[in-house]
Amino acid sequence: MSNTNDHALDIGGEHGIKLPGITNESKDAVKKLLKTDFEENHIFFNNRRFHNHITHHLLACYSIGAQEERLKKIYFGERLMQRPKVDHKYDITESNWTKFLNDEFAYTDYANFFLEQISKNGLKQTFEKYAFSEPLFNRLTSGIFHPLIHVGYGLEFENELMMAEGLAMTAVHIDHVPEEHSFFTQSSPESSTSLIEIFSQIKTDKRFDLIKYHTEDKFDTLIENRSHVIREYVDKWYVASENLNVKIKELYDLIAVMYGSTAIRPDKRGEIRLSFVLMHCLTSMYFVEIFTHYTPESHIVPFLRNYLFAVIGHYVAEGRPQVHKTTLWEYKSNNSENTLYEWDDIIQKTINVEDEHACKVIRSLYNAHVVCGHSALYLNAAQMTLDHIQSVMDWSGDSIGFDEAWNPMSYGESMKRTFIGAIDKLTGVPVVTMTAVTNKTIDKMKEWKNYITQAE
Repeated sequence: MSNTNDHALDIGGEHGIKLPGITNESKDAVKKLLKTDFEENHIFFNNRRFHNHITHHLLACYSIGAQEERLKKIYFGERLMQRPKVDHKYDITESNWTKFLNDEFAYTDYANFFLEQISKNGLKQTFEKYAFSEPLFNRLTSGIFHPLIHVGYGLEFENELMMAEGLAMTAVHIDHVPEEHSFFTQSSPESSTSLIEIFSQIKTDKRFDLIKYHTEDKFDTLIENRSHVIREYVDKWYVASENLNVKIKELYDLIAVMYGSTAIRPDKRGEIRLSFVLMHCLTSMYFVEIFTHYTPESHIVPFLRNYLFAVIGHYVAEGRPQVHKTTLWEYKSNNSENTLYEWDDIIQKTINVEDEHACKVIRSLYNAHVVCGHSALYLNAAQMTLDHIQSVMDWSGDSIGFDEAWNPMSYGESMKRTFIGAIDKLTGVPVVTMTAVTNKTIDKMKEWKNYITQAE
C-alpha cells in the first residue's frame, strides 16, 4: 500500500463552494477521515458496484461548515456498510496500466498507481494525462457519473487521495459509449440548437418509444439500440471555447430546473418523486463546472459533449419526464414552520441531514445560483429536497417520466423495495436507496424481505 503522506492529504482549491464555518479543526478532521477511508475501504460497497459515498458526503458537508463531531458521525455512520479494500493483486505500471480496466479487484492497485503518478508528476498533470486518455475518457461519465464526481472532488479540493481514488474508480468502470462515437468532432455553428429546444424534441421523438416502464436495464438498452439517435441530438448543440461560459450556464440551468421541476406534477399536488438518476445529473453538473477550470482547451468541448450524451441517455431512460416549472415556482413547503427558507437556512439544516446525497444536491443547487444567477426555481428545488428527504429519506428509483411511477401502488412498491434495501445495506447485498434503520425494526424487516422474495 502506498504511503499517504501529509502532502497527499492537503485540502485546498479556489473553485467550488467554500462557505464560512470551515475551521482548522474541521479541516484536520476531514483529512484524517479521508486518509482512513483511502487505506481501509473499497470504492464499491457491494458486489453490484454500488459506490462508496463517504468521502463525497464528508467533503460536501465540510465545505458548507460541518464541524469535527458531525464529520466523524458521518464517517462512522457510513463505515459500517463498506467493504474492505481488496489486497494487492497486480503490479500496475505506466506500460501496462490499461491491461486491468473494468476489473474491480484492480482498484487498490490502480489507486496506488495513480497516487504514485501524482506524487511524481503533480495532481493537475496526472489528471490531464489520464482522465482524458482514450481508455478513461468515456468511463468518466459511466456509473451514473460517479467517476466524474469523485475526480471532481479531487480537483475542487486539489486533494491527491481523492484524485487517485477517482482515477482508479474510473479505470474499473465499464465504457458505455459505442466505439463509433467520437466526441472530438462536432457540427458547424450554423446548425446549433438550444438545449431547451433539443430536450423538447427528445420528449416527442418516437424513436425513443422503445423504452417502456417495464423495460429492463433501460439505460443499457437505450445505448445499445439508440445511441446514434442520442448522438444526433448531441451534435445539435454547438460548443466552442469562445462561448464556453454561456454554454456551461445553459447546461447547468437546464439540469437544475429539470431535477426540481420533474419531481412534482400539477395533477399530483402534494406528491414528490425526486429522481435518483436526475439527482446524479445535478450533482455531477457541479463538477462539470469545476472541470472547466482545470481541463485543457482541446479537451473541454469533447468532455461537455460526452457529458451531454450521458445526460440525454439518463433522461430518456427515466421516461422523459415532463418539466413543470410553474408547479415548482408555486411550491409550498410542508415543513413544521410552514415557510420557505433562504439559502443560509437551507444550507445549515442540510449539514445534519443523514441522507448522504442531500448535502450534495443542496450544494449543487446553490452553486447553480452562484454560476447562473439567482432563480427562485433553484431555491424552491432546494427547499423541496430538504423537506422531502427530512421526512421520508427516499429518492425515487422508479423512472418518474412514466405515469406508472406515480401510481400509488407503484410508489408503495418502490418504498417497499427501499425498505428491503435498508436490510440489504446491513448485509452487504445491493441497495438502491439509503434509508435509516433502527435495530428494533431489523427482525421485522427481515420477515418482510423473506415474504416479498418468496412472493416474487
